[in-house]
Parts: sequence; structure tokens; C-alpha cells
Amino acid sequence: MSSLLALVSVLALVISGTTAGTTAGAAPPIDGRLVDARSGVPIAGAEITIVGRSGSVRTDALGRFHWPAAPALPIDVLAVLPDGRVAGPIRVTTLGTSETLTLTVDAAVSETVT
Repeated sequence: MSSLLALVSVLALVISGTTAGTTAGAAPPIDGRLVDARSGVPIAGAEITIVGRSGSVRTDALGRFHWPAAPALPIDVLAVLPDGRVAGPIRVTTLGTSETLTLTVDAAVSETVT
């Protein structure tokens, strides 16, 4: 009986160690980068929004952004460029576990709605 109790205690310790620092049901963050499709240059100061979600994040000087929690995929992303033009929607269907999501937009294209 004591060996069974010891085994259960060890399993509980292993399980709690593998889930430490995570919250059940918590969505992983998205680390991304916004780049110009023609030049490959990062786009700084753009506003990144996930369609259907409140809030947005802004790209830094290297075009990087961090979205604290990703909703269930697929998602559509809009990028409002520093000059006010809107790029997107960009459909994201998969996210790698350790890679940066790179969003590529054609910053040279200008669209108007009249």
C-alpha cells in the first residue's frame, strides 16, 4: 500500500511539474513580424488586429509584435500601416510552436474606397 502511495505521489509531482506556469485552457501567445513583400524590410509602427477580437498591438522598430493570447485558428489579421492604409485580411491557419509568425504585406499597394 505504501509503495502505491509513493507511486501516486511521484506521478502527481511529475504531472504538476510539466504543467507549472501554464493555465488550463490558456491560449499561447503569438510572436510575429510584419514585413514588406517587395523589399523584405520590416514595417515599424503598424497596428495589428485580429478580426473579431478587441484590442490591437503595434509593431516595434524591427516590425515585431506580440499578441498575448491567440484565439482558436483559423484567424484573420488586419494590419493598419503607419500611413493609414489597411493591409489584409491575412488568413492564418497554422502556428508553429517555436517560430515567429511572419506576415507579409504589399505596402506599395494603395486601395481607396469611394
